[in-house]
Amino acid sequence: APIDPEPPRAGRHPRAGRDPGDRRHPDVPGGYHGAAPAEVGVVGRPLLALDVVRLEAGLILGTLAFMALYGVVFAFLENDIRRVLAYHIVSQVGYMVAGVGLGTEVAVNGATAHAFAHILYKGLLFMGAGAVLYATGRGKLTELGGIAADLPWVLVFYMVGALSISGFPLLSGFVSKALVIHAAELDHRSWIVLFLSVASVGTFLSVGL
Repeated sequence: APIDPEPPRAGRHPRAGRDPGDRRHPDVPGGYHGAAPAEVGVVGRPLLALDVVRLEAGLILGTLAFMALYGVVFAFLENDIRRVLAYHIVSQVGYMVAGVGLGTEVAVNGATAHAFAHILYKGLLFMGAGAVLYATGRGKLTELGGIAADLPWVLVFYMVGALSISGFPLLSGFVSKALVIHAAELDHRSWIVLFLSVASVGTFLSVGL
């Protein structure tokens, strides 16, 4: 019997006029079977998009964490004390944006704490550098050897800032950096932990020493 193209009307049996070979459920509209692949696409595309977003988020987080290492590397190459401290601003901001990029409660708290701690110890470091520039008139690190005996208190306070920015225990930088790194560990981002840890060691080598 030919297929009845008209939808079943009230009082008409659902199988009336249908092909006996039609295996579709009588109570399911014919349009549903054609829509099923579309529904699979509607569900599948967001899942694929989610994978792409996760990949992009990982790449962005990697870039942000590398920012902390990038600033340290260029600080090593500098000879001017002001430029060294300026490059370390780039490095420390890398910790902050990495924490915000992770987005967890621990990470955001760490980024916020690090922003506050950075204001304190970086201000101390710049004041120490300014005192050296004022006393000697020189800003090249290669020209500043042997002045610790003439500026003992500048050395003491500068080292407090240097140890803090390096994440030395019991100082503010240690707490804030540890929060960001711990958040990366909780999120199973081992490469971010590696970047931030190496950056912290490099900071001490370029500023503290």
